[in-house]
Amino acid sequence: MNLSVFNLIVTNFAFLFSAICFVVIILQNSSLEQRMAMGYTFFSVLVCIGYCLIAGSRCKIEMLAYGTKFQFLGSLVVVFVIIIFARYSGFKLPFWAKILLCAITAFLSILILTFDRGGVYSSGAAGNWSSFMSHWFFKRYRPGFSFGIPYLYKEGAWGYLLYEFFNVLLFVLTTFIFIRTVPKKASVDKINQFCLYCLIAIPGITFFIERMINNFGAVNTFPVVPIGFFISDVLFVYLIVGRRLCDVNDLASNAFFDFMNTPAVVVDSRKNIINYNENARALFSGLSPASIGQPLEESIPIEIVCAILNIVARGKKQDFNEIRIESLESDLIEYSSKVFQVRGCRLIPGGKFKGFIIWFTDVTLVHSYANELQKEVFDKTQELRLSFLRLDNLRDSLVMGFSSLSEVHDESTKGHLQRTSIYTQIIAQELYDCGIFKEIIDQEFVDTIGKVAPLHDIGKSFIDSDIFNKPGKLDKDEAIEVKRHTVLGADFLESMLKVDRDSLYANMAIEIARYHHEWFDGSGYPGGLKGNEIPLSARIMAVADAFDALVTERPYKRAFSTEEAFDIIDDESGTHFDKVVTSAFFRCSERVEEVKLLLERDN
Repeated sequence: MNLSVFNLIVTNFAFLFSAICFVVIILQNSSLEQRMAMGYTFFSVLVCIGYCLIAGSRCKIEMLAYGTKFQFLGSLVVVFVIIIFARYSGFKLPFWAKILLCAITAFLSILILTFDRGGVYSSGAAGNWSSFMSHWFFKRYRPGFSFGIPYLYKEGAWGYLLYEFFNVLLFVLTTFIFIRTVPKKASVDKINQFCLYCLIAIPGITFFIERMINNFGAVNTFPVVPIGFFISDVLFVYLIVGRRLCDVNDLASNAFFDFMNTPAVVVDSRKNIINYNENARALFSGLSPASIGQPLEESIPIEIVCAILNIVARGKKQDFNEIRIESLESDLIEYSSKVFQVRGCRLIPGGKFKGFIIWFTDVTLVHSYANELQKEVFDKTQELRLSFLRLDNLRDSLVMGFSSLSEVHDESTKGHLQRTSIYTQIIAQELYDCGIFKEIIDQEFVDTIGKVAPLHDIGKSFIDSDIFNKPGKLDKDEAIEVKRHTVLGADFLESMLKVDRDSLYANMAIEIARYHHEWFDGSGYPGGLKGNEIPLSARIMAVADAFDALVTERPYKRAFSTEEAFDIIDDESGTHFDKVVTSAFFRCSERVEEVKLLLERDN
């Protein structure tokens, strides 16, 4: 076969096959592998166009020049394929290295495009910038024939040497990336990675083989590079058809999106719809293929759009260098007689916000059940509150019943329990309103002390009533027996309230019964406690109990006037009573007097 015919067949067939591969790639869903293959087929098409132009130039200098430009420019495009290959292989190419590679590529491209702008075959005016640069790539060039095949004889300058050195550097860089990553990148198919490496390396190798044949052989036009592209194209077809080269994650994501039962819509950063699944189309009648690229509000009801934008607006600002998806909060909306939970996530590849996915989960049944459950819980809570209220009322009635036993024993104390109950609550309320003892007193404390105050003398029920009703002074043994009512009452309450022992009610009742006869200076009974060792409830009870005892008649004493009782309590403030409590008692003395007079009148 004539060498010129062989050259024409090889170059045209390589060009045709590269063009077909380029079209096949364009028709695929874009993935990292496919973008890399697209770059490869693009530069293979450029190079093959160059060889075709030279083969059909009939030695015309313009055709030879243009063909040469396509050859050299096509080989430079491989830079971008190598950058994608590095990313695919998991090799982090420094940013400065990418900039340097692109800068050298751009500079060499300018030299290649302007190499024919000066000299004998120049079509431009002498002295312009392109004429100045034209001799940097080739010193001189001329047309020629070799075995009937046209070619362009070229004598390289320093720019051409830079071009060849740059191609060697790219080959070495690709090999370095492959060697460094092939044993480490577990997520990458090793056979695919090797085939992609060969796709990049084979044209570079054949380029240098062709240069060696042209420089040292007798044939200047043997088409080694088109043969290399043909081999790479065959390898490429093997990857596409045999190895099913694609991004499986993308395929799985698309399949999941299309067939998921939940309606979902994908929106870009400008809030335009870019995808939706069939369930979303069934939910929103306005969605159609014409909705793609259109704003949300043109296909989805405005109230739903507002809910979506509200969710997106709540997305937190944070460092997205490592984050690819940011989950967003959810809202409940009612639409088409159903309740949907609207959820979303931001798409943030490479740290840049690209859009978001919104999906609508039908929670109608769950929402209805939750409402019914909430109503049922509310009703049960109200029933429990009524039950507890009844129990509290029953407990208070029992308290008053137990307390009345002490009044039966001690006839002189009739009405004492009711009065002291109110006095203690008045004093406690005054302390609470003034913010005194705020770490102890709250409204529950105030309410409770009024309820348990009648129990302070419950221990008298266990002592002979003749002692309490004796008209004269008690002897030593009788006095000792009377003092026992504090301990007897506290022990009785502990046994009665042991089920509720940890509650404020039980603790305060026991404290008041045991310690209401303790003195602030430590001279009281039964424990001889001093100062703050005495529980606050007992210190309040002591003042209320003493005041009522002073202003009522007892078998062993007359009734003092209110003024006299106030003076006695004031004199004993700091010894018998807590000064802080007596101060609160005097501040509310008018209320105490009103209660005393009212109860005396009723009785």
